[in-house]
Amino acid sequence: MISNQLFVSAVVGFALVVASAINTSALAADGAERGGSSAIEEIVVTARKREESFVDVPASLTVVTAQQLEAYDTEQLKELAHTVPNMYVQQTNSGKQISIRGLGNVSINSHFDQAVGLAVDGLSLQRQATWELGYFDVERVEILRGPQGSYFGRNTTAGLINVTTKGASEEFEGSVSAAYEDETEEQVYKASLSGPIADRLGGRIVVQNRDSAGWMQSTPSPFWHRQQPKFDETLGRLTLEWAPTDNVEISSKTAFTDFRMEGTNVQHIECNPGFLGWQGAALALGFINNPDDCTPDDRRSGSAGITGGINGDGTDRRDFEGWMQTVTVEWDLANEFTLVSVTGYQEYDSFANFPASWTEARSATAQTSNEWDDFSQEVRIMSPDFDWGSFVAGVFYNTADYDHIQGVDFNFPEIALGALPFAGSALKTMNREQQSFAVFGEVMWNFSEDWTLTLGGRYTQDEKDIHIFQTLGPLGVADDPTAIEVASPFIGLTALTGWRPFDLRDDDEFSDFTPSATLEWSFSDNGNVYVSYKEGFKSGGYDQGISRHGPGGPNDPPIGFAFDSEKTQAIEVGLKLEFPEQDMLLSAAIFTQEFTDLQVQSYAPSESALVTPNLITRNAADSTSEGIEIDLLWQASENLRVNAGFAYLDATYDSFSNAPCFDGQTEAQGCDVANDVQDLSGETLVMAPEVSATVGFMYYASLGNSGLELEFGGDLGYRSEANIAPNYQPGSESDALTMINGTIALKGQGDRWVLRVVGRNLLDEDVLIHHQTGFLDAYIGAITPPRRFQAQLTFNF
Repeated sequence: MISNQLFVSAVVGFALVVASAINTSALAADGAERGGSSAIEEIVVTARKREESFVDVPASLTVVTAQQLEAYDTEQLKELAHTVPNMYVQQTNSGKQISIRGLGNVSINSHFDQAVGLAVDGLSLQRQATWELGYFDVERVEILRGPQGSYFGRNTTAGLINVTTKGASEEFEGSVSAAYEDETEEQVYKASLSGPIADRLGGRIVVQNRDSAGWMQSTPSPFWHRQQPKFDETLGRLTLEWAPTDNVEISSKTAFTDFRMEGTNVQHIECNPGFLGWQGAALALGFINNPDDCTPDDRRSGSAGITGGINGDGTDRRDFEGWMQTVTVEWDLANEFTLVSVTGYQEYDSFANFPASWTEARSATAQTSNEWDDFSQEVRIMSPDFDWGSFVAGVFYNTADYDHIQGVDFNFPEIALGALPFAGSALKTMNREQQSFAVFGEVMWNFSEDWTLTLGGRYTQDEKDIHIFQTLGPLGVADDPTAIEVASPFIGLTALTGWRPFDLRDDDEFSDFTPSATLEWSFSDNGNVYVSYKEGFKSGGYDQGISRHGPGGPNDPPIGFAFDSEKTQAIEVGLKLEFPEQDMLLSAAIFTQEFTDLQVQSYAPSESALVTPNLITRNAADSTSEGIEIDLLWQASENLRVNAGFAYLDATYDSFSNAPCFDGQTEAQGCDVANDVQDLSGETLVMAPEVSATVGFMYYASLGNSGLELEFGGDLGYRSEANIAPNYQPGSESDALTMINGTIALKGQGDRWVLRVVGRNLLDEDVLIHHQTGFLDAYIGAITPPRRFQAQLTFNF
């Protein structure tokens, strides 16, 4: 729990601020932004499924507007995280890992349920892979901290990123833009059209393409190199808004993405003597052309597929293609009630081909294909604002189907430098079907003029069914789905890797009720204080990362295959305070959040030094996250806007005695070697920096009577050191990071054209952001991209 001294200090501070606010006269905000109303007054959020002022939402959240996103061309969540305290984003080859308050998505498996949810235009995206679809052409982003059990249900135990994309405009408008970035040779082209199409029908279409050569140098030989990771991404969205009658509004949003990436930013960052000796011998024998320098920098040795394997030749690559359809119907009923229907469909196909050894040798390659189909339907009814309060109630249904195929080639002559003539392949196939049903509701009761009690809850039921099998065979043969009995006698690959053929089936049902309660006191026209209690739930499931069966044979599930649900309970005390005369908004919160059976995925030691460790999922017994969050927004003058944020976090495992050891961990280093477990009780959670802070500004200046306007700003984001490997491997700590970005723009009259330059990572920080065990006990990882500048020209009409 939060220490008594910290808690008392926080409460006293809150009391002093509230007392000061009560003595402040309530004044109307005259508006300080250029030629319009107050920037603070314009902040509208939909965190509770209805439009509300930021000040009226009793929860810890940060709102990032379209203006802020466009100023820095923030089209990726990992860039957004630098400006949001207590939010951490780590990009891996498999996708994004996101945590809020030290809790979140620590799995690199794309099928894993996420603890930080993402909702786009009211549709919950269940897989982090589909996040590629929703985050562009954005109107605003709301980052809600803590469990969101009532409105968004399961899989939001850590928080929610609520994205609202741009809709159709009332008047015809459009824009075209082109941008170029120096370090990566990235080119960005974007075009949009928006406006009325016919009577009661409006539309918006936007298309965007990004093409980048990458910033790392891949060196498969001393005499030849290429840039990577190279990617080409095309995004598109069509929005149609139709009002067939005065009381019915229908919105349709169709989004599409096509993403292709070659190469990777993952490299060897540390190599033990065994791996260095292997590299030297492999170079002398001609198995590799160029050794890796084993240093976290902008250079890595090349990698390739295995000739004759089931994956074939080819560079590291990741492909993704998907689309998302959302149809929202709002029907104003009699007595001002509103019925809302949100129908959503998502699907994607993804492909990844990466080396299992991360060397230039043709020794091991893993290829993965995933297909995901997801349908959801939500219907809710919302009451008007009565004198006594209001309510919302609804039902939710979701069904999803997931297919996963992974082939791995092993070329042991290369791995063992000719000592082992055997080469083989493994094929793993998984199908998972899921159905989810939920009933939710919330009542807001104004039991006095200044006091509101909000009670809510959600009952969720998940059903999951899985079939996963693995076959082993000679090189290039494992993709033939041979019966498990036929593959069993093939012991070569089993003996050398520890992998085994298996055929596993299981199904389970997970259900839970997650209540919430919030007491809010509006002590003046300009401020309120609240205290809330919320619960969150993330259902259990199955881990596709397994590579062997249990001791009972091919049909016996191994440890880590199935895992239980996790639950969280959170208490938050917060303050929202507006100073109209100063055009300033302050929000603050202290919180404590306890997890039970926290789902943790980490690498378990391999049975062979020739292959990388195995991923398994376990439930940590207990963990606690607690701290303080403060956000400030200030329109300092007509031309100057300032934002700042600060968070202190203490997130630890209260009890985690069965954590897997890291590869090579000894008894002296805390490993129970006989059981392959270590006790991580009391250790800090992954991706949980103790301190994170941000400060930024945006300044506008008219250039005389020319009609031109100059806009410039800067953002500084800081986070303290953080552990980024679940097994706490040596050297896996990410150093403190100070990220400074800047923007400057020259605008024509009426913003008809905008010439902008954006600078990222101006201090040229090269901090470790990814870490895991690799081939022969070497370590692989990634670092932050270097300093880079982007020039952008936009024409608006």
